[in-house]
Amino acid sequence: MENDLSLAKVKFDQWRQGKKAGERIPEALWSMAVELCRTNPIGRVHTALGVSYPALKARAPGAKIRNQRRGPKEKKFVTISVGEEMIQGEAFCEWTRVDGAKLKVQVAKSEVKSMVSAFLGGMPC
Repeated sequence: MENDLSLAKVKFDQWRQGKKAGERIPEALWSMAVELCRTNPIGRVHTALGVSYPALKARAPGAKIRNQRRGPKEKKFVTISVGEEMIQGEAFCEWTRVDGAKLKVQVAKSEVKSMVSAFLGGMPC
């Protein structure tokens, strides 16, 4: 697989060395690139061969796309048990969104139990 990609890169490089300005990539090279997308992620092929990602994607429908979402991502829920033995000093939590925004919460020991209780609607924790 990696050898095929290396061989294709050599062929693309050879073509680039002898091409005239404005000359389009020959169909034989495009076909080779599309064929490589059957066994390699499209991003790897595009990077290795130096071809346009959108152009390669258009020529290779159904190509492997790394991290392609197949449906809604499953949400995860974490249950944290808060008892007296767990509350020592301060509680600190940090959340980071995919866009880089961060939310940091630091709460003193004396406030943790009442804060969790308030969150649970007055139910004891």
